[in-house]
Amino acid sequence: MKTLRKSKRFLAFFTALILLLGTLSAAAFAAVPTSGKCGKEVTWSLSGGKLTISGKGRMYDCNADKTPWFASNEKITSLEVKSPVTYIGAFAFFRLRNLKSVKVANSVTDIGSFAFGGSAWSEALKPGPVYLGKTLFTYVGAAPSSYTIKSGVTMICCNAFADSQTLRKVTIPSSVKKIGDQAFYHCTKLSSVSFSKGLERIGKYAFSSCALRSVTLPSTVKTVDERAFESCRSLKTVTLNNGLQTIERGAFGRCEALEKIAIPASVSKLYGSSFAYCSSLKSFSVSSSNKHYFSDAGGVLYNKNKTTLLKYPVGNTATGYTVSSTTKTIGQQAFEKAVNLKKLVLPKNLSVIEDYAFAYSNLASINAPTKLTSLGEYAFDGTPWYGKLANGPVYFAGAFVRYKGTAPAGTLTVKNGTTCIASYALSNQQKITQIVLPDTVADIGAGAFRDCSRLKSINIPKYVREIKADTFNGCSSLAVLGLPAYVVRIGEYALSNTNLQKLKILNPVCVIDKNVFRNDSGEYNFKTIIYGYSGSTAQKLASTFKLKFAMYPSIDIAKCPIKVPTTARYTGKPVTVNPTVAYGGAKLTAGRHYTVSYKNNTAVGKAYVIIKGNAKYGFTGTYKAVFKIVK
Repeated sequence: MKTLRKSKRFLAFFTALILLLGTLSAAAFAAVPTSGKCGKEVTWSLSGGKLTISGKGRMYDCNADKTPWFASNEKITSLEVKSPVTYIGAFAFFRLRNLKSVKVANSVTDIGSFAFGGSAWSEALKPGPVYLGKTLFTYVGAAPSSYTIKSGVTMICCNAFADSQTLRKVTIPSSVKKIGDQAFYHCTKLSSVSFSKGLERIGKYAFSSCALRSVTLPSTVKTVDERAFESCRSLKTVTLNNGLQTIERGAFGRCEALEKIAIPASVSKLYGSSFAYCSSLKSFSVSSSNKHYFSDAGGVLYNKNKTTLLKYPVGNTATGYTVSSTTKTIGQQAFEKAVNLKKLVLPKNLSVIEDYAFAYSNLASINAPTKLTSLGEYAFDGTPWYGKLANGPVYFAGAFVRYKGTAPAGTLTVKNGTTCIASYALSNQQKITQIVLPDTVADIGAGAFRDCSRLKSINIPKYVREIKADTFNGCSSLAVLGLPAYVVRIGEYALSNTNLQKLKILNPVCVIDKNVFRNDSGEYNFKTIIYGYSGSTAQKLASTFKLKFAMYPSIDIAKCPIKVPTTARYTGKPVTVNPTVAYGGAKLTAGRHYTVSYKNNTAVGKAYVIIKGNAKYGFTGTYKAVFKIVK
């Protein structure tokens, strides 16, 4: 009998356990969402194996592994995008391995990158054009030598014809508003494209590495994206019609046959690097009606008031050039690969030289302006001027350009009077253990000390305002770093791959990039004590990375730079003014770092504004100022 009772109790327990597990399984299954939002006014629902996108307007772009329906990816076998949804987000249906059928409403006029990438549906498409909604999604298989896009299509999607080795001519109807990224990338035989009025945007790398010989953009085109026509090495003639607004970086880079370019009045944004490595380019001409840019008699491209030289046409046959006396900045890649240019005269008040400004030009003679405030990376690399210099520290117009050769072990002392350290000036100098910077240094370029793996000690001069991207990345021996109150920003990866034990941040409102510590592996393997003020961004940084935080004593608000208007007009109501309070060069925020109150501010005469520090954010004390109320 006892055995029977035990068996019954065990059976009852086992039955209860099965019921409990079944309940838990059901709860777990119920926890997987089957509907939700995937756009501001767009929703999704999953029933059986069918995913339905409804609502109106645009879907959100997604990450490949963070779609709203990611947990149910394996169950999705069919998809319907209903009207009036207009946009399918990037990566929205990426790697839906069991997706077999797709139905898209004609309201869809745009599809983001890799929206169907790696899905079973896209991999099973039959040869020929594939239209979804009002888009040409892709052309499967070998395209014909000549192809006309179907009328009514509003977009040619990302990678639609990429790497086609058969397409030679394409006609684009007036209904097309946008050509997606890499749509015709590396179509090496594509030599003719007929653009129609109506087109508004040409995406990144859209025609990169094609065989185009001439391009005429209709007046409706507003934007030519990054590297859109890069490496079209046969492209000799480009006509940009009035209406174009933006030419992004590298848009016509490496177009080696291009000889001249006319910038219409409508262009309001372009870069010198928009035309980088155009070895045959002899001149720019800018419409006299353009409000943003100017070209001089030599065909050199400036901004309108000639404070920035954007691009020297490197195919120009002149051996010398004098930069405008008003110029303060030489832009990125401005003279890069100007092989005919041997002598350059710079204005004495030039203050900024950007990345690769003179790199691989034939400059043998260049005068130094009075003082530079910023010098970009590798600005003089590959020039005869730099090549003839002896190994050792190289200086130019107050800038520490670079240590040429290998710096010796131990301490490197930058000479007094130096105003700036060029980007990557000392990168990969493996023997330096200490760097001594003079107080005259006010700018340290990006990556200036990157991969100085034995660097243990460095002082940051008090007038340096920013620790730029990559500055100490790879300084694996650096254990202690103190950043003075003047530092208002710390850039991305600035402290990556270090071994910091103590980081002292004296500006409580310093802006700190979220990737400041991000290592090459994406991990954060360090034990750092961060020193800062209560409520500061330093404290927030410590909290974000779960690091120890050591708090400094609070700051007396009365010792901060404060500006208060001396007079204010009487209005019949209590009169207020707008004081400004700063610390370390950064503006503090009223209501957060301090509060403002008033005394005797209701009538004409003497009034008082009282500024009181907020201890929660590291500020204490009170500052009282007088202002006069007048009629």
